[in-house]
Amino acid sequence: MSLDDWRAYWKTMVDYRDEHAAHRDLNPDTTHYPNFDAALAAADFYHERLCELTKERTGKDTDGPSLMDQYKDRQEICTKQMSAALAAIVASG
Repeated sequence: MSLDDWRAYWKTMVDYRDEHAAHRDLNPDTTHYPNFDAALAAADFYHERLCELTKERTGKDTDGPSLMDQYKDRQEICTKQMSAALAAIVASG
């Protein structure tokens, strides 16, 4: 992602946050949810780096799955729940 692409992406995320997440704008300009893939990848990178620094500086290992693995596990659970809910709605007619 180029610097210009990152700046445009960042603006999209900030606009969404300001109008829908952190504040409730009754007349928002943003009409679509932004794609969170780049933000998730950035958070995963920083999480992994923080785990490495923690181990280097304290000698303590940070056990557990990566942030991305946690996301994928939760996504799978939510997908199953949504499928079950949709099936129940369809079955109820």
